[in-house]
Amino acid sequence: MCNWNADNPNKVDGVLQFDPAVFVDDDGRVYGYWGFERSYAAEFDPATMATVKPGTKIVEDMISGRNQPGRFRFFEASSIRKIKDKYVFIYSRFTEDGEFGLPTSNYTLAYCYSDNPLGPWTYGGTIIDGRGREINEQGDTIASAVPDGNTHGSICEIGGQWYVFYHRQTGTNEYARQAMVAPIDVKVEEGKGGKVVISEGEYNSNGFALDGLDPLERHSAGIACWLTGPKPAVHEWPNNTFYGSYVAASYGTDDKFDAPYDLRNNTNQVVNNTDGSIVGYKYFNFSEESSDGELTLRLRLIPEGVDGTIEVMADRPWTSQGGRLIGKIELKADMPQNSIEMTADLEGVPAGQHAIFFVFKSATKERSLCTLEDFVFE
Repeated sequence: MCNWNADNPNKVDGVLQFDPAVFVDDDGRVYGYWGFERSYAAEFDPATMATVKPGTKIVEDMISGRNQPGRFRFFEASSIRKIKDKYVFIYSRFTEDGEFGLPTSNYTLAYCYSDNPLGPWTYGGTIIDGRGREINEQGDTIASAVPDGNTHGSICEIGGQWYVFYHRQTGTNEYARQAMVAPIDVKVEEGKGGKVVISEGEYNSNGFALDGLDPLERHSAGIACWLTGPKPAVHEWPNNTFYGSYVAASYGTDDKFDAPYDLRNNTNQVVNNTDGSIVGYKYFNFSEESSDGELTLRLRLIPEGVDGTIEVMADRPWTSQGGRLIGKIELKADMPQNSIEMTADLEGVPAGQHAIFFVFKSATKERSLCTLEDFVFE
């Protein structure tokens, strides 16, 4: 049921506004949630699903907003779930400046929980951080992916496993987004006052492949979960500066790197791979056969007229953190600048799940060595 206005298709009837969610409880009572920087909720008239139930009122500031005192720091993207006898509210949260060792950002999904659909609520924590928090070679917390952006999403149980669904930014503006999913754990203490504990999902490339990606299947370069450059990117809408690798948006824009998505290839390119850039994937599940025998990486890319090297690292991008150099690909400035497949013989990849990183090195600074398209191991 949609609450579009019968006379004006650009308007809606009722109180639902920014980023709304509607929830029907087990007893048939209906609740709505919405808001931007301030959160609102109300019990709805089930006949309309969009107007406040007679005799009740809108709950303003159901949880504290971004600019209000309190830990909730609600921004937008209201979503509601009932898990056993608990109500779980998921939303886009503005982190505090310095929280997690990073600047303030609304690139996270957080949750709170209650015994009642309209609260009061207890803050739970972060479910996913689109910045992909990591530790660099100097021991500092960094954003290993896009350093800031916009994310919406929620959680869902499928086949006994809980997942968080969300989106991340691609390209160079906030309107290019890629759907993401990560497994999480959800534990509920039933009864009044019981806790809801949701683990923070890992920002990775696996998606639904809980045992790791199959290295013998070809994968798009655009599933990368680690995208860094030689220095931190400046990422403020709409003027952004990228000093390293990023996933190209899959639609045509003024940005020369963006390109239409090609369903025949089922891939997104990774572009702007300058000296010092790192592109990483977590995780591939290598079998005993692939680790004991000869393993070859087949990487499809577009050279961009620069001499340089792609070092293939396992587990971490730096040897100082236990990473291992397992192969190299040499790029020459005189290579044809069209799509080609290059190979690297790999050594020292034990069986099990391992992250794989492409580390770009060149004496030519601030010029992209190549565009990554896809790759497979064999």
